[in-house]
Amino acid sequence: MGRNYHENSWVNYLEFVLVDSLCVQIALALAHFLRNGSFRQIVSSDNYAALVWTSCFALVAVLFFSRPYDGIFRRGYIKELKQVMIADIGIWGIVIISLFVMKLSSQYSRIMLVLFLPINLVLMYAGRILCKSWMRHYFKTVDHTTNLFLITEKDRLQECLQHFGDEEDAYFHIVGIALLDDDPSPNLTRMDGIPIMYTKDSVIEFCRRRVVDEVFIYISTDSDRELAEEIAEMGIKVHIGIADFTHNTLKCGVGNLNGMMTLTVSLNQISRSQYIIKRAVDICGGLVGCILTGVIFVFVAPIIKWQSPGPIFFSQTRIGRGGRPFKIYKFRSMYVDAEERKKELMARNKMSGFMFKVDHDPRIYPFGHFLRQSSLDEFPQFWNVLSGSMTLCGTRPPTLDEYVMYEPRHKSRLAMKPGLTGLWQVSGRSDITDFEEVVKLDNEYIRNWNLRLDMKIILRTVAIVVMRAGAR
Repeated sequence: MGRNYHENSWVNYLEFVLVDSLCVQIALALAHFLRNGSFRQIVSSDNYAALVWTSCFALVAVLFFSRPYDGIFRRGYIKELKQVMIADIGIWGIVIISLFVMKLSSQYSRIMLVLFLPINLVLMYAGRILCKSWMRHYFKTVDHTTNLFLITEKDRLQECLQHFGDEEDAYFHIVGIALLDDDPSPNLTRMDGIPIMYTKDSVIEFCRRRVVDEVFIYISTDSDRELAEEIAEMGIKVHIGIADFTHNTLKCGVGNLNGMMTLTVSLNQISRSQYIIKRAVDICGGLVGCILTGVIFVFVAPIIKWQSPGPIFFSQTRIGRGGRPFKIYKFRSMYVDAEERKKELMARNKMSGFMFKVDHDPRIYPFGHFLRQSSLDEFPQFWNVLSGSMTLCGTRPPTLDEYVMYEPRHKSRLAMKPGLTGLWQVSGRSDITDFEEVVKLDNEYIRNWNLRLDMKIILRTVAIVVMRAGAR
């Protein structure tokens, strides 16, 4: 049946996983040898065995948190070096953090750990280059080449060739092209030696007589179903491109819903493993955040009571994923009558759209300004993260009065859980006054979401909080 190298999964690049794993272990052994001058201690050392398992965990973590092999055969030497550097630093960083958490860092030579970084970089880079060279040769032999037949339309041909016609592609070899337009004007019979056909009968005859392993159909009409079934009955694997959705930002995927084959269309496709990892990070972050909230409470609670008598915490109904209401919690930074006074300040609202924000808000008491500038008022939201109504990274949770005024296109920003921080919050939140810009940034986050993006946003958020660069 062949391997689905066109799917974005590191499991499909097992050769590269094995090469990277081997390079990591060789780099550890060489670093150990250069530091100690002997390989004998490696075999007998329990500490070294722990380092081996830690490095394996680090490599797996890098594979889950990024896509190091996507488009690997189309990457040049410079791009490959950049990708290897990212992976190398990621592995090294996770190893260092893991050893520190397990209280094992004192058992290893710092020189050895430092040497591991450049040695692994060189080995992984050389290993990937050699592996790519070997695999290109291996898959371009007669027995291992995947002969692909393209069925498309004139205006879609170049797009298909961009994906499958690259000479560096190790898996696919185009053996034929069919242009099935309503008025194809068949004035071209070959392209770079590849035969071009214009009728369904010629396609069926070509597939019957020639070696065709897979067929990719990419046309905008419904007439491809019958053709696909006829080709599939010859034992040829058929892929149907979702032409109606490829020119916008929706993500499509084929799945199974209670036994029914489905085509799923959404802003983003999140795998179960990605969801589990994201939730695990939320639980860990939520636990740490709740502990910090308890410590902060001891210091800020008396000041809040002194400057503005009333409850320590502020709770408000916000709208979460899909329109689900939930209670959000903060340290109260405004006077207790803030909501009633909001109507008086609507004329000073600086936001265009459904959000509300004013400069020098008189509803904020003096210490409340400090809470906001330092983002300390946000810490009780770690309880929301721990309980599952929010996530560490997500979109901004709208208020109920904002939500009731939403147009259908605005609800897209509720496709994911709201976050303690997000792309909007780290993109000049104090300067953005257009609600549509907020929607745009939230949608950009949802469409491009991955675990690596979350890590970047969290790091940028920490930097902003430390520099007191504004608050929500």
